[in-house]
Amino acid sequence: WGHVFSFVLAGAGIRGGQVYGASDKTGGYPASNRVEPQQLTASVFHLLGIGHEATFRDRTGRPLPVSKGEPLWTLLGTSPATDARTQSTGELARVPPFDERSLRDTDFESGQPLIAHDAAQRTKMWQASPIVSDDGSFGVALVEDGKNSRSGKWHATMGRLPTDGASGKLTIAEGTRAMLSQEIRNPRAGRFTFRVQACGAGDEAAYHEFLQQHFVCRLVIFGFLDMKKDHREQRVFATAEFKPAWCADGRTNYETFEVQATLRSQDGGANETSYGVGAAIVVEKVTPGALDLIAADQLPAFIRIDDVELDFNPRPRDDKVTV
Repeated sequence: WGHVFSFVLAGAGIRGGQVYGASDKTGGYPASNRVEPQQLTASVFHLLGIGHEATFRDRTGRPLPVSKGEPLWTLLGTSPATDARTQSTGELARVPPFDERSLRDTDFESGQPLIAHDAAQRTKMWQASPIVSDDGSFGVALVEDGKNSRSGKWHATMGRLPTDGASGKLTIAEGTRAMLSQEIRNPRAGRFTFRVQACGAGDEAAYHEFLQQHFVCRLVIFGFLDMKKDHREQRVFATAEFKPAWCADGRTNYETFEVQATLRSQDGGANETSYGVGAAIVVEKVTPGALDLIAADQLPAFIRIDDVELDFNPRPRDDKVTV
């Protein structure tokens, strides 16, 4: 019964013991004292002391009303329920600053550890697989430049990392991939542009003979298949290969690469944003067969990922559509 709902109000000066409004005998439509949503919001703002006639400004500076309704004066008492006041004990420090960006930690400067794709928790931060350290393995890592310097500059690396006394055999099968991804916040219908600054790094010969010869780098904009939101199970909307040039250590010269996708919500039953949308960087082995490597003998070869960004242009509003 979409035209009739119940709403319970208590505290904040609401006069108790009242039933306001009534439906028809089938509960289908209001029969008396019809209440609109804007009347409820106006009552809330009034009781908060903000006032239902208050305004706020949007991004273009236009004043907009907090509510377009009138408070339900009948439900309010004639005086405060009590003159006693309680000191607030909330901790504002625990409330993170508002961030309107579609992706978080786009420069990796937080130093927050990467979260594995198979972790039980769901988070809108950087996730990766496989996550590795300086052991000569193939995967993704978060690295701090100059650990003994004051710069504290962080970046992500994808590929074969420097060895640290590692030994043993490492086999990289066809289709093996390293992936760094993040869920896009509040996806809506429109055009998404995912940009990444990247460059090749490690040993120059190893980079060309190992990484560029056997692997492909891709940017991906994808949709989740269900509410589990497993980044490894994707509905790919757009993908673009990229080949970053090699740069010597200390002389990084990042190039910018991008991929675009225009997504629909309910247009024509597309429902492309229903389970959420993500952006990913993938390094995948595409040559046939497996690579058998000795960890201690293989020089590092990887790509560096620094600043990323995601631009969103919403679908133009059709003013001819009325509801």
